[in-house]
Amino acid sequence: MSSRLALFASTLSLLFVGAVGAQDTYSLTLQPQSTLTGTFTAAAPFTGSLIGDYNATSNPTGTRTLLGAFGFCTSGNQSVSLSGTGTASGNPTSTPTGSFTLSVNPANLTATLNSLNVNLLGISQPVIGTNISITYQGFRTCQPTGFFPGLTIPLDLGEASVNVLTAVQTCSPSTGTLVQTAPGAFTFSIPTNVTLGLAFTFNGAEQMADPTVVPVVLTGVVMVSGTSATVSATLNVTQHQEIMGPIPALVDAPFDLPNPLGGTVGLLLTVTLTSSTVDLIASVTLAASGVAGPAPCRGDFNADTFVNSQDFFDFLAALFAGDADFNCSGFTDSQDFFDFLTAFFTGCD
Repeated sequence: MSSRLALFASTLSLLFVGAVGAQDTYSLTLQPQSTLTGTFTAAAPFTGSLIGDYNATSNPTGTRTLLGAFGFCTSGNQSVSLSGTGTASGNPTSTPTGSFTLSVNPANLTATLNSLNVNLLGISQPVIGTNISITYQGFRTCQPTGFFPGLTIPLDLGEASVNVLTAVQTCSPSTGTLVQTAPGAFTFSIPTNVTLGLAFTFNGAEQMADPTVVPVVLTGVVMVSGTSATVSATLNVTQHQEIMGPIPALVDAPFDLPNPLGGTVGLLLTVTLTSSTVDLIASVTLAASGVAGPAPCRGDFNADTFVNSQDFFDFLAALFAGDADFNCSGFTDSQDFFDFLTAFFTGCD
């Protein structure tokens, strides 16, 4: 009898620990176990010029460039045209930071995602290896004398780096499926859209890609214990974007070119990217934990924790600006207005 009572008590305790209400919402923060592994590639053709670093006032003994690989040293300092291309390729890794809220509803077998906001790089700025070359027209130099037939040579403009990579839920909430696998344990799958922000430095130019809305699916496991929850989830991010130029990269940057006759010649390098193409594929694991809290209040449009007339006016301003897709349909229309009114007059708990 005592063993049966112990088993009953143990089972009752397990059910209590894993108990979840009709719908519970958890405010979750990413933990250091979160990871990103990715593949980053970029390509950027460019044009530009070389010119000697001679200046009659500030550098009268500097190098002068003259067009044509062979000839005499005459007066002048002429610009030499060049073109080139650069590629970057690497596998960045990072520890993402950020937060989101997750609502689980075992009765309806639904999971709802709100306010996903993730800095996919965390505090890091991954460095990517580059391969850059230039082709210049033939020229010669004076001070010192040098002869440079038109050639294609490698160019070191430094490594590329990914400076910004963010994923922000485009429209909240997003609802998906929920399956209970054990007391207090659930798997979930939630499709949503995120706006990706990307900035990187490449070929000497910092470039900002246009924010891009991409579909993702957040899948994972949530473990509930009392008022606390832990989540282990994954999402995959893919982005392809072309950035049209011209994009200034370098203007009169000092550039020492090896001289076939010995030593180096002092030049000034100017580079302008004609365009840039970037591809990013990232696999993200989100490890998060947090505690139960109030469900997001949809009527609180400006997120100031109150539902009042200012929410109404702020929504109207967004509606007339075409930026009030309240129901996440992908469009801003009259239905968004009616859905907002319903949420507005419902208020918050």
